[in-house]
Amino acid sequence: AAPAPAAGGAAGASGAAAAAAAAGQTVPARKQAKNGLTVQRQRKPGDPAGGEPVEVQLELELPAALQKQLLAQYDEMHDEGRCVALPRRPNVAQLLQGYVGYVRDKQGEAQAEEDLVMGLQVYFDKALYQCLLYRPERQQAQQALAAGQAPSAVYGAEHLLRLFVKLPELLPPTGAPEEQLQLLLQRMEDLLVYLQHQASKIFAPLSEYVPFSSFAAPAAGVGAVHDGGWGKAAKQQLLR
Repeated sequence: AAPAPAAGGAAGASGAAAAAAAAGQTVPARKQAKNGLTVQRQRKPGDPAGGEPVEVQLELELPAALQKQLLAQYDEMHDEGRCVALPRRPNVAQLLQGYVGYVRDKQGEAQAEEDLVMGLQVYFDKALYQCLLYRPERQQAQQALAAGQAPSAVYGAEHLLRLFVKLPELLPPTGAPEEQLQLLLQRMEDLLVYLQHQASKIFAPLSEYVPFSSFAAPAAGVGAVHDGGWGKAAKQQLLR
């Protein structure tokens, strides 16, 4: 006899899972969000409620004040054709070391934070050209980094925020223990709170932004600025 048509919707998914379990196959559970981590669990046949985590993906949301910083940058570029001047002081490397010093003064020890910021600085240097620049900023970057400086020595808090928005995409799902990733998430959240408290010292005023024409970038206009994902993500988070 011909096989019966597959049932649609949730009933179909449930039936497929039951059939896989009956056949002795491992059944992947639906993803669930937990404290900033998305956990993909693997269930054994006959154990619908349990399961071991096999993939954990970091989820990181910026505080509202930092999301507004990202939106202000985007609006200044999109509407006024202006972006932050380079080089920035403090730069990314100085900001991250400032956080380590802050933790060390508070706790007396900051080795875990030192390891964290070293990793973030490496990610920043590698990711800048890949996904942290708007199109009109690319020529500015070529000029600012022409002498071979690391991006983290030239760029500042404005672009560091973009890294945090993109970080969940840059960090692949991992099989590391949830407890370990939860500690990592907590340290990142602590760093973001630190940046928020330092906002008046680390973000350039919009009045000090420079026009695209100052570094011979493409003409400003609606078509000249393409959001790399951080502006859209910030808007979505603010509207939740």
